[in-house]
Parts: sequence; structure tokens; C-alpha cells
Amino acid sequence: SQAAWSVYCATGNKSWLGYAYKVIIKSIADSKDYLPDNSQGLYHALCPYTSRYTSQYYPAWATANDAYETMPLVANAIIEHTYTLLGQIADEFEQNEDYDTHASHLKDCINHRLWNEARGCYSQYLYGGVTSIMSPCVDNMGHALAILWDIADDNRTEALIKETPITNFGVPLLYPNRAGVGTGLNNTVIPMVQAMWNMAAAKANNLAMLRRGLGALIFQQAMAASCSTSCNATTGELIDYSNPQGNAAGNIAMVLRVIAGMNFLPGGIELNPKVPVCFGGTKTI
Repeated sequence: SQAAWSVYCATGNKSWLGYAYKVIIKSIADSKDYLPDNSQGLYHALCPYTSRYTSQYYPAWATANDAYETMPLVANAIIEHTYTLLGQIADEFEQNEDYDTHASHLKDCINHRLWNEARGCYSQYLYGGVTSIMSPCVDNMGHALAILWDIADDNRTEALIKETPITNFGVPLLYPNRAGVGTGLNNTVIPMVQAMWNMAAAKANNLAMLRRGLGALIFQQAMAASCSTSCNATTGELIDYSNPQGNAAGNIAMVLRVIAGMNFLPGGIELNPKVPVCFGGTKTI
């Protein structure tokens, strides 16, 4: 849904948007009957990047059913944003649909159920069925999405960017790392996730953290001479598995979305450049 909306904002192609609108509505209809947890107002789901590393994302005792019972920040942020985009698409076609109400309700539930006030961050997920226990881990992909998609308010955004642990090699996907379960998601800096976190830092106008994030991303890609690796968050050792398309897109986004500050909207391009002082000189696109 985000990709479809971005294509429309860049091209103005309403025929494409109409096709995408129907696909997104059917996708929502296929899942809404069995995914919601009515007691929590959140959705049960598996995170999209856990298939190869289930044992790193969930507790060792978790079965497939236990994993399904979780209510993850990332998945719920994606669903909330999908409803938000459906509302924007409906507006483009001057249709009076109530998608914004769904989005607003889910946003409130994310902020009420998944925000850990004591730690000042969102929990990775709720787990344990009816007991709904907060995972002690955080998912920095989820944090980035919450900031970029306006789920987190200004105070929470500032706290998340300021307090997120960052190593010399970047922001790990999951924190804290778990001993004895390997790397891949655990104790791993993934370029695509680092790029999203950098965009979130730019949105929060925290140029000090943006500089560190850009440095980590550029260093990792330079050392690998490739977009096909992640790295160990502690040692910097390259891990030969990642998402090369997503990582490459992240690199391009640092130029367009961050340094040039380009935001594509239905009515045109909004520019809000964020250039750390270490990147001096004239910039031309």
C-alpha cells in the first residue's frame, strides 16, 4: 500500500491508484475476520522478516501457535498505516469511507498497549495470549515506522531517537541482543533498517544521531562493496544475508529523502533538506 501510494504521488496516475485501491481493500478484507484481538484492539500477526530467524525473534519455548498469538509493533504499524493510506486514496476519489476511524483506533491501541512508559519505548510485541505480556526487547524497525508514519507523537519521537542504543556499526534491529541464538536479526545492523532509522532521525531533526546513522550505513556498504550484507552490531563482521533491493533503496533514500529532503505528495514535491555539518559543500540533483 505504501509503495502503491508512492508511485501515485510520483506519477499522478489515477488509473494505477484505482487498481491499487481495489487490491488493498481485498487484502484487508481477507485478513480482518481472523487477525484482530478484540480485547487489546491490536492484530495478531507474524513480522514479515522472521521466517528465516524465528528462534531469534521469539522466545526459545515459542511454538508456531505462540508466535501467531503475538501482537507485534511492526505488523500493527503496517496495518494502521494501510488504513491511513486507504483514507487518503478514498479522498483522491472523493469517496466518503471511514478508514480514518480504523486507523485512529489502532494508533490509540498501539500507543496504549505497546508503549512501555517505564522504559520510554515501544515493546517489540505483546505475547502470552490472554495475559498479554510486553516483550522486554525493542524492534527498531518498528520504532522507525512509528516515527515516520506519525504513530508516535513529538515527545515520544524525540525520546525514541535520543535514547535508541547505537553501536559504532549502527542501530541493531533488536535490542538488547540475546546470547546463544546467532545473528541475522539478533545483534545485527541491517542497512535497510538503518536507512529507515536515519529517515526517522531526520524527521525528528536530530542531526547528531542522523550523522552517526549515515556514517554507519556508508561505512558498512563501503566495507562490503555490496548491498547484500548486514553486519554484527558488536564486531562489525559482515553477515552475507540481507535484502539487497531494500538496502539499495535505503542508500538512494539517504540522498533523496534525507539530504535533499524530498517528500512526494499528490500535489507535488515538498523539500526539507537535512544535511549534517560533516557533509559540507554544494549539493546538486
